[in-house]
Parts: sequence; C-alpha cells; structure tokens
Amino acid sequence: MLEIVAVTLGGGLGSLARWLASVAFNRIAADRFPLGTFFVNIAGSFLIGFLLPFFKKEILTHHVQLLLVTGFLGGFTTFSSLMLEGVNMFRDGKTMHALAYLGLSGGLGLLMVALGIYLGEALIGRL
Repeated sequence: MLEIVAVTLGGGLGSLARWLASVAFNRIAADRFPLGTFFVNIAGSFLIGFLLPFFKKEILTHHVQLLLVTGFLGGFTTFSSLMLEGVNMFRDGKTMHALAYLGLSGGLGLLMVALGIYLGEALIGRL
C-alpha cells in the first residue's frame, strides 16, 4: 500500500511541477521552441542520474525511490510530449528546429544523467 501512495503522490507532484515549469519557460520562448518540455527533460535527466548513486548505496530507501524516480520524475519528464512536439515541428516545416530540439534533448539528456551520477557519487564520497 505504501508503494501505491509513494508513486501516486510523487506522480502528482511531478506532473504539477512539469506543468508549472512548462508554463513559465514557454512564456519565455513565445511559441518559437518548446522550452518547457526541453527544460523538464534535461532537469529530470540530471535528477535521475544524481539520485541513482544514493539508491545504489542504499542511502535512500526503495520507497523514496518509488516516490522520487517512478512517481515524481515519471510525472515530471515528458518523453511523449517531446516526441509529439518534434513531429509537429517536422509537420510545420521547421525541420532544423525539430532536429535541434530532438538532438539537443537526447544529447544533453544523456550528458545530464552522467553529470548527475558523477555529482551524486562525489557527494556520497563526502558523507
């Protein structure tokens, strides 16, 4: 039962955080680039990488992992939205925007996971 509560609570909070970030960042970009989705995917990539060492070393519990990774980050990141926005840019003839968006999201996403792991492991080493 605690697992269900952790995933549900985390997912709701992650979805709310995604929506708030999307609204804020999309105002900056003014429909030129889906900056909100880009930001949450890059930030989520970093956060999952950063948290991973804490779960591996069992500093954070399985229930916290369900709350933060499965729930919060699952609700926060938006791969399906990323793909839809990419397809829409291709359809609208914005091929270079679509390629940049998808390439940067994938490339920076990988980089942020690696950076998160590095920083998480470095922090654990100081505990």
